[in-house]
Order: sequence, then structure tokens, then C-alpha cells
Amino acid sequence: MIHTPYNVSRRHMIRSLVSGSILLPGIFSQLIAADANDDESPLAARAPHFPAKAKRVIFLYMSGGASHVDTFDPKPKLIACRDQQAGTSKYMAPLWDFKPGGKCGIEVSNLFPNVRECMDDICLIRSMHGDAGDHFQATLGIHTGSVTVKRPSLGSWVSYGLGTENQNLPSFVVLAPDLPYAGSQVWSSDFLPGYHQGTRITNGPEPIPDLNRRAPSKAIQELELSLLDRFNRKHQQARPTDNLLAARLKSFETAYGMQQAMPDVMDLSKESDATLALYGLERGSTKGFGWQCLVARRMAERGVRFIELIDVGSHDNWDAHADMMSHEPLAQNVFNPIAGLLRD
Repeated sequence: MIHTPYNVSRRHMIRSLVSGSILLPGIFSQLIAADANDDESPLAARAPHFPAKAKRVIFLYMSGGASHVDTFDPKPKLIACRDQQAGTSKYMAPLWDFKPGGKCGIEVSNLFPNVRECMDDICLIRSMHGDAGDHFQATLGIHTGSVTVKRPSLGSWVSYGLGTENQNLPSFVVLAPDLPYAGSQVWSSDFLPGYHQGTRITNGPEPIPDLNRRAPSKAIQELELSLLDRFNRKHQQARPTDNLLAARLKSFETAYGMQQAMPDVMDLSKESDATLALYGLERGSTKGFGWQCLVARRMAERGVRFIELIDVGSHDNWDAHADMMSHEPLAQNVFNPIAGLLRD
């Protein structure tokens, strides 16, 4: 029998005990080592097990959780019991009226008038519920499936299973102006290889720091990177099961590809005035959810596999226990861009 060394470190041991299997890091180390030594990129596009219609995902996440009874889930009984006593409190009816939208006639509140017109293109699930009442746990749960211990994000799993169609762009991108509940754990790859972790892009004049090369010319940069790659590969040969090293080397390759491809993705100057208006975006602006949605569409067109859009952070969000009217400015930030993305 051949025994394969797993090189399990103390950190891997602790993580494995939490994850339920002491062999997990060793198994993944072997898989990652095989990827690193394979001529094919570990992010190369792969066919799914079953035929699929969808090629990529754009995941819109509203931090804090919008009130379902004020947006997409009307409750006639709640309206009928308006201001009636319920123990020590009173029933509070929705603050916005509901109207049917599209040919399907699904009722949506006036908070999302433009989205209401697109309901024929939306599958609305009203029976979903969660077991975690804490925002940190709930955010972690919806992204990773676990509310207690760290697990890879949904986008990381999609990247791991299907790869990417564009080697010059990350397979998993997160457009987030501020950190949500649970922070970067939301897009973490955890025990999966690090190159499946989400790449965060922020709003503003420099969404991706250090995107422009510092070398005086492309030729000089390529010479420098070629020499660096030779040293890196030699270093890696002596550490074939080091998944963090394999991920770091892959991140260098992706960063170089981003320098070539990302400026075109972020350049909205060629978008028509009609398209910008569709997203509610002023020409030249790099702020707001409209900018995030338009950039997401451009990424999807260029083969990015999983794109997540997070509207706001862990403060001043949809968690409106005391003031439901705070939903209005948050909805105004997102309803035009969401409808624009569906129609574009």
C-alpha cells in the first residue's frame, strides 16, 4: 500500500476538527497540487454534470433584509387588522400599497414600481424562511449554507465547479461599496483554493487599486513577470501540496490578466444615453447601484462566472426596526437598476 503524505499543519488540524473531517485539508491539498501541476488552468471552464440553460450568475444581495410584507408578500389580514391590539403591541400594516404587475398579476408594493413591471421575468418564492435571527449568522447562512462555522461562499463553489470563461478576469467578483454583515467571509473560499475567493470591487474613481502597471512599458513588465514566474515555479516544485502558495501564484496570473481586460470592463463611456437612463445612471458616475448593475452586465458579457452585488454595508441598511420609512431611499437606489438589468 502506498501512503501519501498530507502535510497537515496545526491550523489545518483545528479547522478540520471544526469541519468534521481530519482528512479534509489533506484531500484538498492533493487536489490543489494536481491542479497546480496540470497544464490546464484550474479555472478553465468546465461542463456541468447536467445540461444547463444558465451560463453565469448575477446575485443581488440587499444588506439587512427588506421587509417582505412591505415589498413582495402582501398580507390582506395584516391590512385588515391595522392598529388593532396584539398583546402589548399593535398590528402594523404595510406603509405602501400593493398593485399587480405584468401579465401574471403578481402583487408588488409601490416601493418597487419598475421591478413590478418585470414580474413576468421573475420567479418569486414566498415560502422561504430562515432559522437564524441574527444578521451576522443569517448573512453567513445565505452565502455559505452554514450559520455557525466558516464554509466556502456560493460564488466560490460555482467557480470551483465550473471554472470561468475568461482567464483574464476573476471567476467570482463582488461589487460592494461597504462591508456587509460577516465581512469578507461572505465571499471567502475557505478550504477551497484561494483563487476561487471573490474579488471585491468598490464604487468610486478607483474601483480596483493598482490596476495600471508601474513598469515603463508592457515589454519590460513581461520580462519582469517572466523572471518572477521562473523563481515562483521553482519555489513551488519543492512545496507541491501548499494550497496557499498555489493560490497566490494563480492570483498573480489573474492580476496580470485584469490589467489587460478590466479597463475595458469598467469603461462605460461607450454605453448609450438610453442604456445609462435604463439603469438610472448619470454619465461619468461611478456611484450607486446603477453603476454596479451596469458593470455586472458587462462582466457577464465577458465571461465572469459569478457576480454578486451588495447595495450597502452593515449599517444604515434595510434592517428597519424603528423607522420603516428608511426603506424608501434604499429602494430608490435599487429599483431602477434592477429593472434595467432585467430588461437590458
